[in-house]
Amino acid sequence: MQGVQLMLLAGGLTLGAAWLAVRFAHHPRSDQRLPAVLLGVVAGVVGVVLVAVLTFDTVPDDWEVVIRAFAIVGISAVAIGGSIYRLTHR
Repeated sequence: MQGVQLMLLAGGLTLGAAWLAVRFAHHPRSDQRLPAVLLGVVAGVVGVVLVAVLTFDTVPDDWEVVIRAFAIVGISAVAIGGSIYRLTHR
């Protein structure tokens, strides 16, 4: 099951980076090299993380619950903050 979760996470991160790269590429004031750098860096980081996680047990089992809770709260806080910012700065 961990392999499927990692595959979904890697796919989501790569698709998110591709979406951001396309958005930057079509922006009139953007540097055209930034999307290529963004895609390369994200793909490299995702690859390194996948190899590290599959090779080593990087997170002890008793920490996974705490890390997962903080990750959920952190991602939710960022999403809520971003939504509030977008709604107030239209």
